[in-house]
Amino acid sequence: MPAIADRIREDTKEEERKKYISNINKQSIILAEIINDLLDVSRIESEKGFTPDKVPSDMSHIIREVTSSFQFQTDKHTFDIILPEEPVVLMVDRKKMEQVRGNILSNAVKYSPEGGLIQVRGEIKEDNYHVSIKDEGIGMTPDQAESGKEATTVAKTEKPDLIIMDVMMPGEIDGLEATRILKNDPETRGCTIIMLTAKGMADDRKIGFAAGADDYFVKPFSPLKLINKVEGVLG
Repeated sequence: MPAIADRIREDTKEEERKKYISNINKQSIILAEIINDLLDVSRIESEKGFTPDKVPSDMSHIIREVTSSFQFQTDKHTFDIILPEEPVVLMVDRKKMEQVRGNILSNAVKYSPEGGLIQVRGEIKEDNYHVSIKDEGIGMTPDQAESGKEATTVAKTEKPDLIIMDVMMPGEIDGLEATRILKNDPETRGCTIIMLTAKGMADDRKIGFAAGADDYFVKPFSPLKLINKVEGVLG
């Protein structure tokens, strides 16, 4: 929203001003919905769950609307939207679809070089509707390890800035031992490790921090706090 607000100047034409203000209002609504969505995640973690609000939705319209809000925010990127000629109406939770598309586009804008092309494509493949967003940035390569041993191997290869580590992992090495190994290795000890686990006793926390964890989140946790922590680490 600040990016849009910064573009409203005294000499901005009335028509453009209305568009910018309209987009600020839309982004404010989306932000409120994201907060509600985080609460939904918290309910899922606590096994309370939530029910998607599915309604008939034109996918092309959703994609165009979400993309247009980012076109207003930046004049440093070129957007290419490729969609089927005919409308594609599906039963989806429209608000959550907009949030997902918006989050992915936000990263595409954030990590793409100035003047870069961001291509948004929607297409039907084998009775499924596929949406892809392609940019010219260096990208991010999040990896999900299935065991503690695999976690250490991936970390030593990729050398990430941040790892979210589960304590209870299958195999001969659990999350605690994987954390000890990474924190004792000069090449990976600088990586921030956040433990995410259901083990929340005081002794469990002490053991986690003693292993080298930089932070410790117990399920059910606050998704907003985790997001703030991740953003603080990655800047």
